Amino acid sequence: MFRGEVTAEEARQFYEHSYRHAYLRLMVIVSGLYQQYNGKNSYFWQAQQLT
Repeated sequence: MFRGEVTAEEARQFYEHSYRHAYLRLMVIVSGLYQQYNGKNSYFWQAQQLT
């Protein structure tokens, strides 16, 4: 943008696309972690069964 290689609008569109894509990836990771969460008691019960 500063060197005249892209316009301000192209830079904004690139940034918005990159930001949305990164946010979507984060949401997928977080939703996967929430789906795997069984509650505090379940987690400790499973850990106790392993010992």
